[in-house]
Amino acid sequence: MEEKERKITPWKIVKWTFLGISILVYAVIFTRIFVSKDAKISDDIILTTDEKSAFEDYEKDYPVYHYQPTAWMNENGSLQIKNINYLEPIKELQFTVRYRISTFETKDKKSPLIFKIRSVAEVDGVEAELVFENLEFHTETRYEHKYIRICCPNITIDDGEKKTYKAQRIDKDGNVTYETVTETVGGTNVYLDVYDAESGEHLYIFSLAGKDVNNSRVRRKKLDVRIID
Repeated sequence: MEEKERKITPWKIVKWTFLGISILVYAVIFTRIFVSKDAKISDDIILTTDEKSAFEDYEKDYPVYHYQPTAWMNENGSLQIKNINYLEPIKELQFTVRYRISTFETKDKKSPLIFKIRSVAEVDGVEAELVFENLEFHTETRYEHKYIRICCPNITIDDGEKKTYKAQRIDKDGNVTYETVTETVGGTNVYLDVYDAESGEHLYIFSLAGKDVNNSRVRRKKLDVRIID
């Protein structure tokens, strides 16, 4: 018995072409999602063995606060600040810098950036600045990005005191209205300064924590802890 000859019709060509394109598009999408996923260290709470005992009951008793400033990346997104956490009982600030390797690194420049953290507070009407130099760096590379988890110990963050009052407004016709105004009094601001390691040029400044971003502060419920020696 002779088999029927299979004909390639225009409809079959269109159908298989559409199927092939769909598979390719989904493959690209899933690849991009996988590649763009942050390295695990990006959101880790990093503790030394000496700090481990203070963290034993962290789920219910250990307050870790997360800050999310409105300005968290540079103009083209090649450098981003992520996962800012303040470990209040041990006075330590931890956050991650993610940067695109092709933008900042070259064959001869593998450590292209210098990071400095400073705290600014107003004391008796005068701004006082404190620079923190004893920083810890934990680095991980994932595809086209480098992740640097920065730990700044012995830093006190004061979000200031919120005060609310009624402010009087008078328009050009003499009409008086009142509106509720809330402002933060006192407190500190913590900044990250980023410099070019070769030229020393100041590249970026980011507000990490403190009174300028205290509206974004939330207590974290789920924590991924990494213990190091």
